[in-house]
Amino acid sequence: DWSVQTVRIGRVAGTAAAAPAVPSLTQTAGTIWEVPLATLLINDAGTISLTDTREFCAFTTEWPANVVEPGMFQEGAVTVAKIPDRTRYDLKGAGQIEPDSANACTWVAGASYDYWQFADAAQNDGWVYFMGETGDTGTGVDIYLWTVPDVNGAGAGAENAKWDYSAYYGDSGGTLTNSTGTVNVDQQARVNTTVYRDQLINNLAAVEGQIIALQLSRDGVGDSYNSAMRLLGIELNWTADA
Repeated sequence: DWSVQTVRIGRVAGTAAAAPAVPSLTQTAGTIWEVPLATLLINDAGTISLTDTREFCAFTTEWPANVVEPGMFQEGAVTVAKIPDRTRYDLKGAGQIEPDSANACTWVAGASYDYWQFADAAQNDGWVYFMGETGDTGTGVDIYLWTVPDVNGAGAGAENAKWDYSAYYGDSGGTLTNSTGTVNVDQQARVNTTVYRDQLINNLAAVEGQIIALQLSRDGVGDSYNSAMRLLGIELNWTADA
């Protein structure tokens, strides 16, 4: 407390031959801090020697343990693999999905929301286009469907909505590669007041800068869910570098 200071002057007596020493600094936290300033020595010949003996508090310049250390900033120390939560999304719906020219899905004005309808007992198709995203670090992309069943599942056995796809992808000036497949999504425990997200394609080998043309088909003739399906959106999902 510098508002209440005590100045003490101490004298170390003795003869020149005895070479008296300055007492060591005594510091007691919260009570007394002794700070020597100088020593004055007068020898037998009358020579006066004044020596600066001031002492100062020293503070460490080292970082506390387990925080930032110099090595953490070396080149290559921070990499993509150390950056969390790098999943990115691109969701397309409504006017970004186009009905197929031959077996068109239908745009429906619903009571609560509008959607693309894929009918039962028929084949309905729709198209969506994506661009392979900037910063994609993975070996491919995933594609998901956001859907709602038109009628609640009966819960008595499998009621599969059968989704077929053809995914064309490639570079500018190159040949398009076509990846095809089928996914059956069971609706027996689902209700028409809930939206569901299901994976359509796992790790499509399209990469950054490539176009992706996806044809989505609902095989309402060959599947076992006997009602229409509502499609709200198609999601492209990939891993980014930041």
